[in-house]
Amino acid sequence: MPIIKSAIKRARQNTVRQDRRKPVKSLMKTMMKKMEDFIKEGKKDEALKILPETHKAI
Repeated sequence: MPIIKSAIKRARQNTVRQDRRKPVKSLMKTMMKKMEDFIKEGKKDEALKILPETHKAI
């Protein structure tokens, strides 16, 4: 547990930023997994459909 005032603030900022990044990282990983699955299965048309969304998530 931080004792110094600046360390307390830094810990608080870290948790806020982590909470903000979590859904973004989750979406990015999901889109990348979908893209990889479509490529492995040979579904080129479906992979091309989600390509813009995947790039946007990354």
